[in-house]
Amino acid sequence: MEINLRSILTSSGRKNCEENVLQDYLSTIYRLESVYGVAKTSKIAEELNVTPATVTKMVRKLEKVGLVRYDKYRGTNLTESGKKIAVKVVWKHRVCECFLRSFLNMDMYKVHIYAHAMEHLPDEVILKIYDIAGRPLYCPHGNPIATLEVCARRGEILAKCASPGARYRVVRILGEFSRTLKIFQRYGIDVSKIIRVIEVRNGRIVTSTETRSNIELTREQAELIEVEVA
Repeated sequence: MEINLRSILTSSGRKNCEENVLQDYLSTIYRLESVYGVAKTSKIAEELNVTPATVTKMVRKLEKVGLVRYDKYRGTNLTESGKKIAVKVVWKHRVCECFLRSFLNMDMYKVHIYAHAMEHLPDEVILKIYDIAGRPLYCPHGNPIATLEVCARRGEILAKCASPGARYRVVRILGEFSRTLKIFQRYGIDVSKIIRVIEVRNGRIVTSTETRSNIELTREQAELIEVEVA
């Protein structure tokens, strides 16, 4: 059965709450859950640029209509109904990213930001974009489009395999989190780019790329970079 967010909002007396906002929350929770197993309130707030209090208020609303499960101390997870909506939004987002990258040659950060605005376009528009883009299998960040198999790995996580002196090719940026993508763009870390590990110290990985040297990646950042030996 197709879930219509607009009807949920209307029947629940939430006429002033935008459908797009709910989709943003659900897709953000989906991406966080795919990486960390749960979407913590602080992480949702960071990604959506809102306060933790605002997030708590919203996830409680989503919980009441059966789209998420919320635990004050652990975080938020999607229900099957919530996941169904989120998967569709993320699919549309990644299709738009491919179009922006292939036809407008935008960088990895901009394709994410502009795709966030485009993902709310009608289905028929996104399907045409999908065809024009050549029905891609992966988004510019290396994440799957066709099946959205969030757990499938294409390589190894840099935080776990980093070895001083080794060279790695980036195959995927997990989560596609806005703040991290902006940092990676500045560092020259992108899919297909080469990262050379200089040393591992104090929980950080010192690396260099084609455009930057002596980049200190935190463990959290390195856990979002999937690589293969170059």
